[in-house]
Amino acid sequence: MNFIILLVFFAIVLFIVTTLLLTWVGEDGHKASEKRKPRFVSFLLYIFVGIFFLLSMRSALIGVRMITWFYFFAFVELLCLYFSSYSTVKSQITPIFIITVLAITQSLMPIIQNKGIIFGPDQWRDLEVTTYIVEKGTFEDYPWIAPGFYSFIPLFNILNAVISKVLGFPPMLTIGTMQAFFCLISVLSVYIIMKKLFDNSMISLLAAILLISTPRLAIIQSLPSTASLSLGLLLLLSFIKGSVVFSRSLIGIIVLLALVAAIIHPIGILIALVAASSFLLCNYLYTKNLVTQRITFMKNAFVVCLITSLACWVWKNEIFKSVFNPLLRFLRSFATLRKSSLLYYPQYQSAGFEIFSFAWALPVAFSAAFVLTNFIKSWRKKNEINFNLPLQIITASTIAGLGLILSAFLSVLISPGAAVERYVSTIGYALLILPTSVVFGRFLFSKKKIALLFAIILLSANIIIASRSPDLAPFENPTFGAVRYTFTGFTEAITIVNFLPNNTYLYEDHDIPLASVGNLKGSAFITYRSYQPTRVVIQSFKDNSFKPFHSKYKNAFIAIKTDEIADQKLFYNFVNIIYSSENHVMVDPL
Repeated sequence: MNFIILLVFFAIVLFIVTTLLLTWVGEDGHKASEKRKPRFVSFLLYIFVGIFFLLSMRSALIGVRMITWFYFFAFVELLCLYFSSYSTVKSQITPIFIITVLAITQSLMPIIQNKGIIFGPDQWRDLEVTTYIVEKGTFEDYPWIAPGFYSFIPLFNILNAVISKVLGFPPMLTIGTMQAFFCLISVLSVYIIMKKLFDNSMISLLAAILLISTPRLAIIQSLPSTASLSLGLLLLLSFIKGSVVFSRSLIGIIVLLALVAAIIHPIGILIALVAASSFLLCNYLYTKNLVTQRITFMKNAFVVCLITSLACWVWKNEIFKSVFNPLLRFLRSFATLRKSSLLYYPQYQSAGFEIFSFAWALPVAFSAAFVLTNFIKSWRKKNEINFNLPLQIITASTIAGLGLILSAFLSVLISPGAAVERYVSTIGYALLILPTSVVFGRFLFSKKKIALLFAIILLSANIIIASRSPDLAPFENPTFGAVRYTFTGFTEAITIVNFLPNNTYLYEDHDIPLASVGNLKGSAFITYRSYQPTRVVIQSFKDNSFKPFHSKYKNAFIAIKTDEIADQKLFYNFVNIIYSSENHVMVDPL
């Protein structure tokens, strides 16, 4: 079975079982235990934390994490949950501190494994822009920025450049530091959101754990979208705080956060807009006794975010197109049901990655079970649903998140080449963290041992599987095929660019940043903006299906991973070797 089939299978099975258990369990109280926690729990927690960091140091040295690292990662998180079930102040602070440290460690491990070299192509793009701003003091003349979304203000790169200048950090170190900062903001935002809604440390901790155990929400790269996602979660926190206790100063904070999020990347402001609109819609449709102050604040917050974002996006035609063209392409895929070019093939559909569909399915299944049981309970009592604010917000987040994820996956099935699933599903999964943590909380606080055991097994499996997925563990999945620049590729690229003339076509394999290194050294190469055409060309050389003497290879240079060439003897008969090592070969096709 492939990834999609298993995803549907896991989602349906988990949905049915979770719905039955939720109906059986009901809504047990979310109260922390008043008992004094056993001393051995604290001792065990600190021992496991120590072992985990020893394993992390070993992983940094050898460049890959063994399976035991992921087991201890899960064990420590489960112990933190148990630790947080007690009502002492120490029991509230220690677990979230440890989880935050674990989150930052997980976030930075790929860079540490890669010997301090950033590995994503988008990160290299931002490194180039940041380096240019540091050296020139301006971004206006940098050729990459125009005419895309960042042609207005590349705020993310400006922030990195300012920090590099002030602290004297190299731009690459600054990008890694900012990654840890955004991870910290995201984890604490989700924790505080659930704390304000339910005043329960375990449920809040569950939300933080789910954030760092959801593949689509992986924070392992410092990107504009990562920064915007963090700001989107802060906006959501501001909405909830303002709904509980109205404060005029919050509107000013929301305006500032919305402005920065909209300039950096659309995803953060879209999270806020979707959450607010869904909350308002659910209140009007399902709740008769509306709380005027709450509704008024949410309306004002929604309008402020909408006006602020539109004001930023309509500033230039290029920005407007960058935001709305993907949305139109997404909607047209449903309207026409026409498949686009199949140059793009989802990497998760490749063989060997089917098990990771479990981590993609669990939040969807739990959230769907939550909203269904909530509706059934309301219908049986012939009552409006969700009178209290926490359940109103959770229900609204669930409905919006499920709708977005369903449409995102359908868009991939209908038209893989035109899909913008990554951005749509990121918003959806960010919203589904809230109901999923509530469902896990009901099971963990339940007096039914079967429900408790079910939750522990599923949570453990989800943490281990998700944290080892290609999104969160890129170097543990070398056959995944996504663009991941390695330290070896980086060092060889420094040598290879010296042999290449300017203004030539360049096809580079997924682990070597030739074009980016060339840009940093002042060279200029012509590459495809999307990696998909490059992937197709390189694959044709790897399996020896390329056409010799083809005109499209004229004046082109191709860098290929040596160990992925199917028949090297046949391959070398039709190419000129420019550079060769045990890792890569640089060729000029005949």
